[in-house]
Amino acid sequence: MEVLVKLLGILPSYYPQEYPEAGIRLELPGTATVADAVKALGIPVERVAIVTINDTLASTSDQIPENGTIKLMHRLVGG
Repeated sequence: MEVLVKLLGILPSYYPQEYPEAGIRLELPGTATVADAVKALGIPVERVAIVTINDTLASTSDQIPENGTIKLMHRLVGG
């Protein structure tokens, strides 16, 4: 299945190629989770803190629907 992944914050810096502003199209197995997509992109899963699938809050263990759009954001810290 094909999914669209959009990296937010500092996560594009983990992508080994130039990050396209429109996001990255990935071909994944039909049972893929968000964690599978993150690993396929070479991003450490522990760097991902906020996940949405089709603009709904999700987690890295959630399964991705066909033609889904995933947005990933890094952990926010500070005081």
